[in-house]
Amino acid sequence: MSGFSWSLDGRKFLSAGEVEALRRRAARWRRAKDGLERDVRAWFALELGLAAGLRLMELAALRCGDLLLHQDRPEAVVRRGKGG
Repeated sequence: MSGFSWSLDGRKFLSAGEVEALRRRAARWRRAKDGLERDVRAWFALELGLAAGLRLMELAALRCGDLLLHQDRPEAVVRRGKGG
């Protein structure tokens, strides 16, 4: 086993309050804009990123083919994750 070691702290993830504030901000943006396609895409990106714990650049690099949506076990292929 390698000497890799890390620990969770408040700098490595969003707090529950930060997640809720982000969702509220996205809802206000959605109400202010026109166009359903943009709304659905933005909502999906936000929720996928939050649920999967993706960093912004990991989320930005995703393509439709990277989402494997099986009923029993959905997966996302992360191509440019931190550390390669």
